[in-house]
Amino acid sequence: MKKLAILLIVIFSTINVFAQRGNYGNNFFGHLEFRSVDGTYTATLEKNIFDGLVFTDNAKNNVSFDKKYLDRHYPGIMSDNKGKSDFFRRLVRKLYRDSGYKASHTVDIFNKEIVEDNRGYRSESGKDIFGHEFFEEKGKDGSLSIKRNLQGVLEYDRNNYSASLGKDIFGKWIFSDNEGNEIQFNYNSWKKLINKFGTDKEVLWFLVDKLINDNEEESYEDYDY
Repeated sequence: MKKLAILLIVIFSTINVFAQRGNYGNNFFGHLEFRSVDGTYTATLEKNIFDGLVFTDNAKNNVSFDKKYLDRHYPGIMSDNKGKSDFFRRLVRKLYRDSGYKASHTVDIFNKEIVEDNRGYRSESGKDIFGHEFFEEKGKDGSLSIKRNLQGVLEYDRNNYSASLGKDIFGKWIFSDNEGNEIQFNYNSWKKLINKFGTDKEVLWFLVDKLINDNEEESYEDYDY
């Protein structure tokens, strides 16, 4: 039974690799095109009238990226043929087994970044009226948000779990959550975390991911809580 499972994995892996093999090039209009070796899958990446990029294929997938989004995440891609080709190849690898998927990546007039698709996923990120960065998303796994309150304290919410990270009135950094966990950091331990992760937001991600969810085994003794 184990040998059969391994054989099936090898067969499907071979099929997947073969499906991604084919010819890349430019069509008559200068748009990037891909055609699989057997001719069953074709895809195109073209520039639209608003200077964005749109990926389409014969499996009815359609993924668009507006100019502001591209400028923010892929600066210079429109004039970088290799960069655009690599971008196209990644989309082909991601979507060649999918069908009917539609998604858009935009930046609105308030510089808020919005990503949404036709399968219930939507995310928003940007800065609030106080200049604080925020991120919110909703999808099949529920909802998640990270933002700052009026006191500048970071607040994390994911489904039924919530946590915060900020300074108390004495200037000491404190992490706490709705499960009763609380960590107070002295000057040295906080400095070590900032040196490692760069920002308090990245520290919060670390604490939620590693300390609360315990997704990885790691020793925290060196941080001197």
